[in-house]
Amino acid sequence: MAQKRESAQEDHWQQALNQGVEGFVKLELAAEDMVKDEASLVRAWLSDDAHAAGRYLSGLAQDINTLEQRAGAWMLSAADPFRAEWLHLSLCLGHSAEVMVAGEKPGGVHLACAGCGQDAALDVARALLACEGCGGQVFRRKELTH
Repeated sequence: MAQKRESAQEDHWQQALNQGVEGFVKLELAAEDMVKDEASLVRAWLSDDAHAAGRYLSGLAQDINTLEQRAGAWMLSAADPFRAEWLHLSLCLGHSAEVMVAGEKPGGVHLACAGCGQDAALDVARALLACEGCGGQVFRRKELTH
């Protein structure tokens, strides 16, 4: 009888131990599922944050481009227009008959751009325009070769 009692106690402890182990296994599996769910949430948040950062950087690039264009326009507007006009006037007043500047009327002569050598588009009745090739304003008389 004592042996039966010990055997019954062992069975009871064995059963309790098995139930405890099963409980721990279930708890461990539940913890793994929670970690997987948490990892999925973190992955989704990181993906959303990466997309938001991309949109922010794209907008920032557009803002920087706009600021760059404004700064360039401000610098150009700050340039002294008097100096540019004075240079143009001195070219007009001091040039020889071999040189003409944009705005003059060529009067039937053949001209080439002093900067790039391209033939000037001439219309006898109208003023000389800037060079179509380089935008140059100074032209030299071109010798005609027969």
